[in-house]
Amino acid sequence: MANLHRESSISGNPPAKRRHTEKPDPDLEGLTIEPLTLTTPPPPLPIDPVNPVLAHRYTLEGRATIANAAETRYFHNKALVYHFLDISHAVEDSVGKLVSCTLHCGICGKGTWKWSKANGGSTTNMNRHMENKHAEIWSAAERAEGRPESNLEVSNNMTSPLSFHLDEFYQRLTRWIVTGNQPFTEVENEEFQDMVFYLQPTLKEHFVKANAIRNRVISHASAIRQQTKTYLNSMSSLLAISCDAWTSSNRIAFLAITASWVTSQWSLKETLLDFVELKGAHDGQNMANAVATAVTELGITNKILALVSDNASNNGTLIQYLSSSLRKSTPNSRWNGSGGHIQCLAHIIHLAVMSLLCRMKAVPASANTQDFNHNDHHLTVEEAEAIVADNNHEASEADDQGHVDPLVDLQSGIEKIRKISRIVCSSPQRMEFFKTTAERIEEDNEQNARAANRPYHKKIVKNLILDVVIRWNSTYHMLEQALEFSEAIDELTIHSKIKIYRPYALTPNDWAAIRMVCKWLKFFRRALVRISGEKYPTLSFSLHIYFVLILYVNSLEAESEVRQNPSILSGIQACKLKLQDFLDKLTRDSQYYYYAMVLDPRYKNTLFKLNAASIERLLPSNWLSECAESFINTSHAFYNDTISSTVQPPPGISDVDEFDHAMHASMPQWAYRHQESTSLAREIQEYLAEPTTTMEPLEWWSRHHQRFPRLAAMARDYLCIPGSSVAVERVLSTGRDVISLRRASLSAETISILMKYRADIFLEKSTNSFHQV
Repeated sequence: MANLHRESSISGNPPAKRRHTEKPDPDLEGLTIEPLTLTTPPPPLPIDPVNPVLAHRYTLEGRATIANAAETRYFHNKALVYHFLDISHAVEDSVGKLVSCTLHCGICGKGTWKWSKANGGSTTNMNRHMENKHAEIWSAAERAEGRPESNLEVSNNMTSPLSFHLDEFYQRLTRWIVTGNQPFTEVENEEFQDMVFYLQPTLKEHFVKANAIRNRVISHASAIRQQTKTYLNSMSSLLAISCDAWTSSNRIAFLAITASWVTSQWSLKETLLDFVELKGAHDGQNMANAVATAVTELGITNKILALVSDNASNNGTLIQYLSSSLRKSTPNSRWNGSGGHIQCLAHIIHLAVMSLLCRMKAVPASANTQDFNHNDHHLTVEEAEAIVADNNHEASEADDQGHVDPLVDLQSGIEKIRKISRIVCSSPQRMEFFKTTAERIEEDNEQNARAANRPYHKKIVKNLILDVVIRWNSTYHMLEQALEFSEAIDELTIHSKIKIYRPYALTPNDWAAIRMVCKWLKFFRRALVRISGEKYPTLSFSLHIYFVLILYVNSLEAESEVRQNPSILSGIQACKLKLQDFLDKLTRDSQYYYYAMVLDPRYKNTLFKLNAASIERLLPSNWLSECAESFINTSHAFYNDTISSTVQPPPGISDVDEFDHAMHASMPQWAYRHQESTSLAREIQEYLAEPTTTMEPLEWWSRHHQRFPRLAAMARDYLCIPGSSVAVERVLSTGRDVISLRRASLSAETISILMKYRADIFLEKSTNSFHQV
């Protein structure tokens, strides 16, 4: 017999309504037929009891109230979204199973979906509607679903066999997107979805679109930012901040503000405090307002000890306005105006080296020598080899023409090397010819050495490097590689047919000068790498680097080879003057360099004693005695009552026998003092009297902080101050990744949120979920 379908009314047990096939033919009404026995329609299917695990759904805000789909037997105990939908036009098959129906959003009434069994009962579009149109209600519902006892059900016919918490999944997804600098649209990538659905098929009915994941990022970022604020406020130590302005690839100006501190476990940490859009002029007042607002919102105005910046002129104004703001908002702040302003030593080294190169005519006069990339110390040979010319006009020059480039100073060997490198790197054919020439020379050298029974280490042939004139580390790599393959360069300049290199032939004096400069740049590069460290305190040896560099340049000035070359001598003198000027300024403005050095157990005050004659010539008179007096006054004013100086044994050994007691008592860091608590003056005296160490300072203090508790507290505050602002540049490098080509349309607000969320995630990981304070 024909199948019977029923269109139900919407109630708990809706009565079955027959859908008739055909009306009787009136022409057949008189005919006699055999009676047919029809089967009685089946009774309505009962509704299953409410699953206790899902009972919370019946109290959710925003549930549909007209004809709630989840309260029918069709969608009872099924996907969460049905609780927010009204049902109409339900059609059943002959046994009471739902064939099709219409579903409407019970909140706004605008969403309408045709549901059919034939299409598998997908809820994807309904979930998407809730995510995009009713995000707050939907997020609250999903949070309720995320309770430990609840399972995620996502289809009409299937419940996930495993406990799966949707909100936790999306939190991990947002963290992956943010830390990996993925675009929000990545969640709509079909291959990505295919992978996710393979791992967790139940997500197919719950996966969100790009806009919804953006909303979740903002929500999660707000929550973890509050954790960061709580963590920073719970610290007992002070912190140092750094800041720098930056313009993104999509032409938005930002101010990055970072902080560094030492935890109670003697670990050096840093994080991004804020990434503020700079509107208006990039002057000191505008930047000071941004910094003051950031630290005020985080509630840490009373914890700011120092600010580290580069040497731009607007940073002096920044310090003035910031000092005024902090004095008004936090009168008891430890902030000390110009005394707390630390100028980036990495930038100062850059300026000194650029002074040297400029006077040697190794840098074009038009170059902006103030421009500094804080990540230059990370520049590798491989990265330098990838540098290409901004204007590759050498590619159009013919090999058989020997015209002189008027922009090249032929008195400078470095300029000649730069021009030769530009020519070689201007085309694949020229690079290949250079390599072929260098390989032939290496083979000849190897054969000659073998014939003379001499050892020879055959070089791996590399291409020449083209530098960026304002990045002296790239110049160092360019010169070093040129020296390594000097024979090949000389052969290019005397080639019988290729004339393009001839005007730039290098003399023996040129090569000697290049060899000297390369050696000097290597020395300065080592200093730059040392001061740019992120895992150890750097302010404590900043003075030492100044002394070493100035004394090194003094020794170069006295060399006969230097004095015979006026341009090189002028460069050396300009470099020394730049270093001395900044040393004079720092000793005039700040005593924090002295504090940090004395609190570094590798130095204490020994550097000033062992090099007294040299240092007296470099430092202002009475500077050391004034700093020593200030150190004592500061320790008395802020650290005298920090904690009792009586040293206690570590937990768990208070009840020991005589032998254990004797063993522990003989170990300096656990030595018991039964006398009165040591005075601060005695603590300083004992600390300075002990020999220096080769141990890293934070490691040393982690072992000895109980012996010198007041000085330890002071060390935690001052050793956190970095000697350079490289930490900000690391943030700005991240910014370049965040605003990639695929994310160039991001707004300033979204960029700021992403940068802070990313930093907060890494801070949470590095501090064991914010437990180290």
